[in-house]
Amino acid sequence: MTSENAAPRRKYAVRYPSGLTAEEGIALLSQTCADIAPHLTLSEKADGATIEGEPWHVLSVCLALPLFEMNEVG
Repeated sequence: MTSENAAPRRKYAVRYPSGLTAEEGIALLSQTCADIAPHLTLSEKADGATIEGEPWHVLSVCLALPLFEMNEVG
């Protein structure tokens, strides 16, 4: 697949599951992204995180972390 045919990058808001601290949540999310989809862009926010990348990469992270809530943002 060439870069011209690549899927568009999308941005998602991430909320951590209850019972996890923000530090634990970002640590799990960043390690999972590094292991599964290193091309994703991860940004920490006060109430969670944002993740940006191709939808199928984000889906891979969703499947690996099913208790994390991820919603596309406009």
